[in-house]
Amino acid sequence: MFHAMFRAARAVLLTLLAAGLGLAPATAETPPIPPTAPVLLPGQGAFENGVLMEHEVFWAMGRAGQHEDLAAPGAWQQTSVRRMESDGREVLRRVHEVRRPDSDAVLMRASIDLDPDTLLPLVATTSRGGDSTRVEYDWSRHVVRTYPGSEGAEFGEVSLDLAMFEVGAHDLWIAVLPLREGFTARLPTYFASSGTKYWAVPRVVGSERVQVGGSSYDAWVVEVDWWGMGAANTEANFSSGGGDGVAGAGGKYWVLKRTVADLPRVVRIRTSIGSGQDSVLEVRAP
Repeated sequence: MFHAMFRAARAVLLTLLAAGLGLAPATAETPPIPPTAPVLLPGQGAFENGVLMEHEVFWAMGRAGQHEDLAAPGAWQQTSVRRMESDGREVLRRVHEVRRPDSDAVLMRASIDLDPDTLLPLVATTSRGGDSTRVEYDWSRHVVRTYPGSEGAEFGEVSLDLAMFEVGAHDLWIAVLPLREGFTARLPTYFASSGTKYWAVPRVVGSERVQVGGSSYDAWVVEVDWWGMGAANTEANFSSGGGDGVAGAGGKYWVLKRTVADLPRVVRIRTSIGSGQDSVLEVRAP
């Protein structure tokens, strides 16, 4: 019943929150959660929230190491992050759009508002074709409500046992982790598109020099594994089979070691650790 309520909204929300940023079903073996990995919760103060810069950028899909092929028609998706006021409070708004390659027609538009200090999700909306979906996160009661706009879709309400990050905003909460050599942690996350919970386990595996917009920067290389949080996790998108203690390879992230004006901290994302398919940041005028 739980998954039936979300089935109508899933296809839209999956695109909404993860489109263009490389999350894919897991197939690779991953190491166990380190027993000393600390749990980082929203609002604990362990994050570097000040490093999140406002930006509007484009992502290109291509094969790793083949940047000359990234400008193929239809390969671009646009993401913006802005601080603004909404309903009388300051929010960090992340908007992602996918447009047709032969026109400016928007195929999908997704927006999520986050608390700028804790990165807790507040409201997420998406539109694709004639369908729209709205998700509201009520942290005073730890309840997530889904309002599908498509005909025949059902309203859904889910209770969470603790504050969680939204999986779909992964590029932002990974960007504010206090990364360093040997860093690892465990973060509770919720994926609104499937109503499932995961332990996200980021691990710093090294550092590399990356090229962005004609300049080079030092970046941490971070691999993220996803672990099912409970028995209800039976239709997991990021865990091999779901359930307690089952791991799935998430992705690989290149995170700038310093803030750069008009750039996000995450500049490259691999769809899965064993894949050569990347989302690569491209700098060009909106």
